[in-house]
Amino acid sequence: MASEEDEDAAVKWILQKFNEDFRVKLKTAFSPPYAEPGPKAIPNEIERYEASVRKAKSQLRTGIRPMFEELCNKRIVPRILYAQQAYVCGHTLFQKDLYTEAQFCLDEFLNLEEKTPSSDVVQALFTKAQCLFYAVMKSDQTMARPATLDICISALDLIQKGMEMVVAAKEDTWNMLHYNGSLLIYEFCNEMIKYGFASNVVNYLSWSLLCLESVIAFTADVNYLEWRIRIYIAVAKCYEYTRQYPQALTVLVRAEQKIQEVHQNNL
Repeated sequence: MASEEDEDAAVKWILQKFNEDFRVKLKTAFSPPYAEPGPKAIPNEIERYEASVRKAKSQLRTGIRPMFEELCNKRIVPRILYAQQAYVCGHTLFQKDLYTEAQFCLDEFLNLEEKTPSSDVVQALFTKAQCLFYAVMKSDQTMARPATLDICISALDLIQKGMEMVVAAKEDTWNMLHYNGSLLIYEFCNEMIKYGFASNVVNYLSWSLLCLESVIAFTADVNYLEWRIRIYIAVAKCYEYTRQYPQALTVLVRAEQKIQEVHQNNL
């Protein structure tokens, strides 16, 4: 039977090997054999460059799963260390715009940690939502396919799920996650409204407002008033686009009341 020292050494070795392999594959994906073409590049050069990038990203995609499978030997690597690696790799890949690969890593993290709410779980849900949304909008920029709407709604559901965790936690240190969630909801909804989906997103915008206004720090601070008013206006526009004019007026009246409340509290 292996001693604790032997197990610790095995853990360190595997994590070191994983990180080294991951860095090499990540570097490969963004160091293609051809230099990025300049503004005067001929079509053949551009095509050759794009093909090399696609090949490198494909190699990265096919290499991540076996690396994780090796790391996920529960008899050697504790769950928390594996989850941490998945979390870090997911965010690293997201920053490189590798949304499919990032989502795989974040799913691995969430499968292990989602039942234990934490700020990292909320952030992973937010990042996974961005992966879904940005990937589908990149492939269908005008939301012409019915499936695109379903994926965008799934992304909004993930953000709402994360914000529900923040509400339930009642931790002051998590307050900025309310704000970050509202930023993402507004960004996604604003894009979807442009393509005629106002009726599909109005509830998510309203939800983000409720979350913000459940935190005294946001309702009392004049610095957040402009952001809240921007969301109020977006909600009102959704009702206007769907010809629900009384509801739009009600939202604008409430926004005016909130402006007056903040100014009175800051006199």
